[in-house]
Amino acid sequence: MKIALIEMTNSHDECLYSQVKIIRTVPNVHLTLICTSSLKENIEFIDSVDRKVFYEMKKGIHEWIFMFKLWHFCRKENFDKIIFNTAQGILTGRLMKFPYKKRTNFYGILHETKKLGTSFSQNRISKKIKHYFILNDYLKNNTKYKFTVSVFYPIFFPPFTFEPVDKKIGDTWICVPGQVELKRRDYKALFESIELHGINENVKILLLGRYGHSNGDGAYIQEQISRLNLEDNILIWENFIPVVHFHTMVNSSDYILPLIHEGDASGDLYQNQISGAFNLAAGYKKPLVLEKHIFDKCKFSKAVTYDVESIMKTLNELKPNDTANIYYEEKMDFEIQRKNYLESIGIKYNSQIEK
Repeated sequence: MKIALIEMTNSHDECLYSQVKIIRTVPNVHLTLICTSSLKENIEFIDSVDRKVFYEMKKGIHEWIFMFKLWHFCRKENFDKIIFNTAQGILTGRLMKFPYKKRTNFYGILHETKKLGTSFSQNRISKKIKHYFILNDYLKNNTKYKFTVSVFYPIFFPPFTFEPVDKKIGDTWICVPGQVELKRRDYKALFESIELHGINENVKILLLGRYGHSNGDGAYIQEQISRLNLEDNILIWENFIPVVHFHTMVNSSDYILPLIHEGDASGDLYQNQISGAFNLAAGYKKPLVLEKHIFDKCKFSKAVTYDVESIMKTLNELKPNDTANIYYEEKMDFEIQRKNYLESIGIKYNSQIEK
């Protein structure tokens, strides 16, 4: 059986390893991972595929040339299954306009549920997709689907060799993963609460995402850190964070703080998609720290909760390495995820396969 796993965007690479890990448990499968060259460094540690293929993405007429080459490659390879790591967007829609052989079936992850029924290109994709994966139960339960859909939790990561970290005994590290953009996380509420309630010396907040990009809000973040004298309490990164360093910092943290709030742009954004912070918390078994409204809406079984106005009162009370509240449920177990994923892409599940 020949399977292709494709990611044509510059993101969502954090979802690739879990799928590779699952597919590699099936005997006699030849797995090809296809990505744009911009993700080469990100997927360096995914080494259990039979082949990696990288394409250079360009704009204009070159984009169609890229599409044609990719389609021609897929058709020539005669894949049994093509799985889109991002089964949405113009690029995926255009690629699926080309004719494929009847034996090829398509599957993919839908990252934004609002696309269904509102996007012309998504409707075109849906006509060919045999099965969609949704990344959280609350997204599936909040949307009506005309397609076959199942929930998949990509919470498994490569066995990295973590770097040594300079973390003092007694310090509490609170990680806010993701690129620094005000539309994605409510940094304003965090700084307002720090100004109102202060921040303990032992509390370190890691804004674990680059701020120095075209959509980044680094100027605002730096201004607030300087104004409130937070240089010793808040860690920031201007440029791309190397993969191992990123995962080292997550693994070294005591808590994961998505910083998503009801009524803020962040809360609106994540009504139809998940925050990658959720998967990092589950994968690394770190307690989530959530606003009460978000906790109720997403129906998490466990989390440390807070009111937006007093977020720093809650953060200041957190103890290091407190594992009393861990966002991890039985449904996220690898064997359960493997069974659901394989059956969803039409592969018979065998619990006896050596992993």
